[in-house]
Amino acid sequence: MAFVLASAAIAQETRAQGVEVPATLAFEGSDLAIIASDLVLRVVVDSEATEGRVEIKNPGVAVAAGEFSFDAQQGVLTRQLVEPAATGADGAAQATADPFVVEIEVVLPAGGVLTIDSRYSEIEVLTRGDASSARTTVRGEVGNGQVSVAGALAVELVVREATLQVTGSTEAPAGPIKLDLSATTAQIDEISGASTVVSNDSTVSVAGAIGSLTLKQQGGSMTIVGSTAALSGSAVNGSVEVEEVTASDIVLSLANSELTVTRSSFSKLQLTARESIAGLVQTEGSATLDWISGSLQMQGHVGNATLTLKNSASAEISGLLDPIVLVVEKSQASLENVGNVMLRVRDGSAGVEGCKALGVDARGAELTLIGFETQRAWAIDNSQVVVDFAGAGRRTKLKLDGGSTASVRLPGPCFVRFAGRSNLLDSEYRISGCEVLTADPTQRKRLRFGGLDGLDGSSGTILQLDLSPDSSATVEESSN
Repeated sequence: MAFVLASAAIAQETRAQGVEVPATLAFEGSDLAIIASDLVLRVVVDSEATEGRVEIKNPGVAVAAGEFSFDAQQGVLTRQLVEPAATGADGAAQATADPFVVEIEVVLPAGGVLTIDSRYSEIEVLTRGDASSARTTVRGEVGNGQVSVAGALAVELVVREATLQVTGSTEAPAGPIKLDLSATTAQIDEISGASTVVSNDSTVSVAGAIGSLTLKQQGGSMTIVGSTAALSGSAVNGSVEVEEVTASDIVLSLANSELTVTRSSFSKLQLTARESIAGLVQTEGSATLDWISGSLQMQGHVGNATLTLKNSASAEISGLLDPIVLVVEKSQASLENVGNVMLRVRDGSAGVEGCKALGVDARGAELTLIGFETQRAWAIDNSQVVVDFAGAGRRTKLKLDGGSTASVRLPGPCFVRFAGRSNLLDSEYRISGCEVLTADPTQRKRLRFGGLDGLDGSSGTILQLDLSPDSSATVEESSN
């Protein structure tokens, strides 16, 4: 059965025929499609309802505004404006008035599909009873209005230039959700399942997500707080903020975007970025970060970390006590108060200050290495190095290749032993405040009996120096 609410153009004829415009329309089933704009629409998904009901709160206005048709068998409510152009005294067409806003209330049995296609409307969808036992899906396309969906409902919406709120609860979360947003402000709370948000120039906030959440952002901003959902996706020309998240995985690609991750933990963090800025503070888990241009800051991370910097990228890393593998290619990095580090530099620069153990593989690099406790394997080729061996133990080594230069500071009393290709006569070096070890038996005896002990109780150093013919070194006692 179909009910028709006539437009103003045919309302007089309808009434003349004695046809009353019904204010309440009943239908069977749990599916309903609403294709209408300029509405104040309230839909209650009722788990105890046995039939559906559409109530037009102001039918008189509805008749004056346009034409409504309702197919009770198919569950389709349609509004198509019928507004013939008015003409003036000169016969020219004149603009018609804006359509009236119609207020509609719907009761919908749970377990079906609610489809909404609407513009310039205020829409509210909520649940009554235990709607989660027979979950309803809300889908469609809305724009230029306000949309609120509350309760254990699945949501599949395209939203343009509007505001959207999706709200579940801890006991009955909404979701899964699939959203396509443009120029929209969205607040999404307490969702579950495999959810997807596509966001274009929109502002999106997500809280309390569980399951998985896939993001595809173009412009705008996105905030994810207090969630356990695994995160994946991409951001282009936008910003993403992740706070207090506990996730199995976070896998994101960034392009010309900003990312902050704070007070969050994960099994795996994988970031691939180009010309992007990121800050990670108080995070925990295994991290793999690949950066092309842009900048990266990591502070207080717990867990193994592998970082690759390329093409003028920069990184500042502090307070990471678990193993770090850092690859720097035509980029720059600084590390402070860190644990075990393997540093590989190609045509870039790196500084280390405060490190448990340090391994170095450098070519065409500029390095400043201070305050490490254990020296791992070092390979230095065609590079400039400033190194302070204070705290690195009594016996240290430095091998330079390919025209490298080094400025070395040693705690006193200090001694230099030439090894490999180095010798007193041919190598290019300058030593200040340290003795050169020779075959002098008196010198060796002195070393065996406290020759490395300073008068203040400090411990000195023996440096084994191996210089290629085109490399050079300056060695001085650090007290000088």
